[in-house]
Amino acid sequence: MLKVFVIDSAAARRAQVCRLLMDCRIHSEPFETVAEFAEHMPSQGLVLYCDERGDMAQLVEALEQRSWLPVIAYAHQPDIQRVVRAMQAGAASYVGFPIDPAEIMAEYGKLQGSFAARLAQRKRASTARRRPGPLSNPSLIHLRRCRRSPPWYPPVYARP
Repeated sequence: MLKVFVIDSAAARRAQVCRLLMDCRIHSEPFETVAEFAEHMPSQGLVLYCDERGDMAQLVEALEQRSWLPVIAYAHQPDIQRVVRAMQAGAASYVGFPIDPAEIMAEYGKLQGSFAARLAQRKRASTARRRPGPLSNPSLIHLRRCRRSPPWYPPVYARP
């Protein structure tokens, strides 16, 4: 059974979203803040996040530290800049409020295939960042050069 974790600072809106999901027999758990959600970090499910303040990065950082879950953000009247910032920060999708549970399930269905591959890649990258093993000298040189050059250009190699 899919668990949906609803993070929304407005109690009435949070209750409305949870009620809509429960009416469609979707289990939902409400949280007021990202900090409260981080205390009970689940290992599987879907996060519905109200992006009213545009602070998606805080949620993604919390998820990165413990577990990776797909995030669908929502807002009452989302503007294009807010949607772009949320997607760049790590949201998998963005919907408008009021939320349609059928739309959430359709988005979740679309995410399952693509998110599994992205999840595996993010876990590998996160693990690699946390546990840097002994690198050979050429590898260290390559990493230093990659940091200096912009990410869209190949690293510049020194001539022998």
